Amino acid sequence: MDIPIACRLGPQEARSQITEWDGLLTDAVTRRRRVAPGRLDLHLRPDFDQVDALVRLARREATCCAFFTFSLSIEPEALTLVIEVPDEAGSILDELGPGR
Repeated sequence: MDIPIACRLGPQEARSQITEWDGLLTDAVTRRRRVAPGRLDLHLRPDFDQVDALVRLARREATCCAFFTFSLSIEPEALTLVIEVPDEAGSILDELGPGR
């Protein structure tokens, strides 16, 4: 089953959610790495302590934009937010995280 590349939010709600992503990630991301057309890895500060807020926001994003998938890679000295979308929607990843 193909998941449509569409967002259920209206323009104002979508802008608000993007602002929330920016607020959460602006000072947290130490490196931004485009691994593939549809994958973005955001390496977070080792002392990032807002994982709960990140998970809640990612869940809300996946609810309104079902084509997104999010995962966290947790290592002793590293935390990476992995964001994936279908390759044809890869340009959306250009809007996420600092350094865009």
